[in-house]
Amino acid sequence: MSWYRTATLHSTVVALNPSIARRRSHGVGRSLHDEPSEIPTWYEKHDRRRITEGLVFTIEPFLSLDADYVEELDDGWTLHPPLHQATVQYEHTLVATRRGPLILTLA
Repeated sequence: MSWYRTATLHSTVVALNPSIARRRSHGVGRSLHDEPSEIPTWYEKHDRRRITEGLVFTIEPFLSLDADYVEELDDGWTLHPPLHQATVQYEHTLVATRRGPLILTLA
């Protein structure tokens, strides 16, 4: 994606003023959802955990036009906002290294 397209996308998102739906990210290890669990994708002043070298984890925010949270359906996998508000979710998997994050899902 070009810098121009990225800047245009960013300007559009900012103009929409989306909220971040309250869904936490997680660690990745021997299973898909591993420790550390419940990593907030928003500022949480009481969460004092540190990202340590070698930690593998996800960042997966949900941006919504009007939802503050998402619900899990009975299938245990599907997530959606309560009133089916327009929402987008993306996820990246990262490894914390001495030189900064290695983003595994950029390739």
